[in-house]
Amino acid sequence: RTAQPSSGTPRPCTSQTSAKWRSAPSTPSSLPRPAKSQPRASQPHLLQTSKKCGEMSPLEISTALEASEDLKDLFRMSEQQLGRPLRHIEQKSLVWMHDGNNIGSEIILTVLLYCKSIDKCSVNYAESIITQWWNEGIHTLTQVNDAINDMEYRRSFTGHIQKAFEMHRKPTTKQQEFIDMWQDKKIPMELIIYAYEKTVESTGKLVFEYLNSILTRWTEAGYRTRVDVDTKDTPPSSKKAGSKPSTPQSENGDAYQSFIYNE
Repeated sequence: RTAQPSSGTPRPCTSQTSAKWRSAPSTPSSLPRPAKSQPRASQPHLLQTSKKCGEMSPLEISTALEASEDLKDLFRMSEQQLGRPLRHIEQKSLVWMHDGNNIGSEIILTVLLYCKSIDKCSVNYAESIITQWWNEGIHTLTQVNDAINDMEYRRSFTGHIQKAFEMHRKPTTKQQEFIDMWQDKKIPMELIIYAYEKTVESTGKLVFEYLNSILTRWTEAGYRTRVDVDTKDTPPSSKKAGSKPSTPQSENGDAYQSFIYNE
């Protein structure tokens, strides 16, 4: 059998496929194979992980290896990346992706290398990422590389935030949502750090909601740097004589007026 392409149309996980893995004779023809030339459907089937698609015996895996030099190479290079022999569950995962779903070796190895770079060097973790990305419409090696670059950029952005905020643990889900939102809005890191300093000065601690309220007001005003805030951010001038400035009704209201206007 010739080498697998970098992407292709996956075969859906079905009960018939699972049954074939469990009960069919261990011959090359007994293993699920993608069609040699099958056009991609306009709406590709959603993939499922190998855990949900039945068992595969060591003999069936051995038979699959004998039938495909490309699969042999995939096993060998995966072991090189892992630095150890493949476990049975990992062998099954590779066969399922490569033969059962026609996922190209280049894609599998690229994602596995990415997993290794983030200290999650596991074939099954790589399979979960590939499955999720396929179901989101990421089907080619170019798209996979773009997705990896995006994830690495987000990890780098979050890392800068954690260091600047002196966070000694991973952000919570809600905190990460704020961080992702700032990144998506392309808020300069300089402005985020300045808002963090203002937050700590006002509240004595890191409060993401409070920090985000400062950033929201600054970005709506068009501020992009510390200098913008220091030179342009002043309290409203239209106040009635003798009237007190209004402050937010919150536990930090008494401090908000002073620091939000950079006084």
